[in-house]
Amino acid sequence: MLISDMEICPLCKGETTDWFPGDPRVLQCRSCEIVFLSKKLQIKNLDDYYGLGNYWQDRLASPENRELLYQNTRQQLRLVVNCLRKPVAGLKLLDVGSHEGVFVEEANHLGFWAIGLEPNKLQVAQARDRGTPLFQGTIENWENSEDFDVITAFHILEHVADPDRVLIKLAHCLKEGGLLVLEVPNIESFLARRHGLGWRFIALEHLFYFSPFTLNSLLDRTGFKIILSEKRNPEIAFLNLNQISHYFVPRAVKRNSFAMKSLPLSGCSHLPPGVALLRKLVGFLKIKKLAALAVKFLDREDHLFIIARKT
Repeated sequence: MLISDMEICPLCKGETTDWFPGDPRVLQCRSCEIVFLSKKLQIKNLDDYYGLGNYWQDRLASPENRELLYQNTRQQLRLVVNCLRKPVAGLKLLDVGSHEGVFVEEANHLGFWAIGLEPNKLQVAQARDRGTPLFQGTIENWENSEDFDVITAFHILEHVADPDRVLIKLAHCLKEGGLLVLEVPNIESFLARRHGLGWRFIALEHLFYFSPFTLNSLLDRTGFKIILSEKRNPEIAFLNLNQISHYFVPRAVKRNSFAMKSLPLSGCSHLPPGVALLRKLVGFLKIKKLAALAVKFLDREDHLFIIARKT
């Protein structure tokens, strides 16, 4: 495809090229290097997609998944607390894109004054039923005037149409010197480079794909300075052994990355009793923990975890 036929970069208006050679569905800017989903594929009504979809539900239904979610949340909170280096009691925290509110719940137990923002009305209702303070909406239409000490946004930035605008809005919601905590898929990760458009984080709802360089550039120009950068892979605990094996011996994958989600996420329903018992007998979760450690040692994690200070 000729450059003249390509879309321009939505961030810097530069010329673009195919991120995966010969396929214009995911593009990369030749200037700022950001990778993004072609505008021709983008879902037209994202508010309904996130606000009404049932495919984000029931992550707490399985006891196994519930425990894994809480473990991941506690790991994230430890990283945040270590960067704060002061008592958290009473510090104000906003969690953007809270899903079922687990992070807000755990932050409040730790001593934060924490609330969450989530577009999916069913998840907000479920969280409120558990006594977790979630509000329905997106950061783009958030009108709260609170000055927060910490704002967390895990796997949110890749979903928004204008990352610069969202980060500027988050900066306005933070106190001077406040912390912004992000987690996003890393488009330069080991499996992203090998699986290409079959990578499990290429999706219709992911409008942008960040690398360490492009994320740092984005944060720098919107008023943030990175103070912690790590790679993480918490979802390994939710994968089967065949999926995990790709981190060690990557193979070609057949996956329709551009299909609309219409059902609950795989792995979020109850396991048959026999399967659950078998997993326990063979120490399945212990195997996954060892695999996660090996993936970390090999520097093959899929996600970037960033803590940045408002400057």
